Amino acid sequence: MKTSNKILLATLILIMLVMAVTHFGLTSKFKKGEYTTTIDRGPGKDTIAIKPIRFVKIKNLDNVILVPAYAYRLEVEKNMPSYFKYSVSGDTLFVSGDTTGVASHNMDDRRKIYQEVSLHLPQMKLIEVENSSLGVTGKNDSTQVGIIRLSLIESRLSFNNHFHLNDSAEYLGDVFITAKKHSEIEFSATTLNFKTLACRLDNSVFRDNEMGNIQKFMVTADDSSKVQMSGKNYKKLTVVPWQD
Repeated sequence: MKTSNKILLATLILIMLVMAVTHFGLTSKFKKGEYTTTIDRGPGKDTIAIKPIRFVKIKNLDNVILVPAYAYRLEVEKNMPSYFKYSVSGDTLFVSGDTTGVASHNMDDRRKIYQEVSLHLPQMKLIEVENSSLGVTGKNDSTQVGIIRLSLIESRLSFNNHFHLNDSAEYLGDVFITAKKHSEIEFSATTLNFKTLACRLDNSVFRDNEMGNIQKFMVTADDSSKVQMSGKNYKKLTVVPWQD
């Protein structure tokens, strides 16, 4: 075999080996949840596809929206701040803003991210929210609702209409919320319909703003918490078995 042919063959074999190793590495990372793909959605947003997960941890974000979906993806604005981070490890999605603090080195002064971050996810085992603001939308089909479990620490939770369907009924299934350390829970739409809403408040606030319709409703609160609700929802108060 000519020397030039040997060099060509060796080059082809090397390229094939590199491609095989790369493919194996990416496949391994994807299976472990360490790899994501980004789809350019034009001048406004990017869509980030992730592997199936069961848990979400949100920290230091001030404009997060949870949208019920069948796929697993994030939608983020282009040119997010450098301290915006997201990763998937095992069955958990981590999404966060700044966690280091600013010049004063005071964690209370850490920078939040105010750009919108949308989480399009199916039913999760638990969503933990710390020092953040989360908006939750329902579904348009009452037969498609599931269970939502939320844990709030120093955070604000608002139940909203879907941003494209402001006048339509929104349905939520069984919602269980633990709120601690000055967290707030409130309704921001009149067309919300809950199958079950159960809240545990620890130095936190619940306000229904005279909105929403709840079939089964439970609130437990310590002495430092506040509960403001309409008479309509007050009449729905009952004991609801807690689901962890």
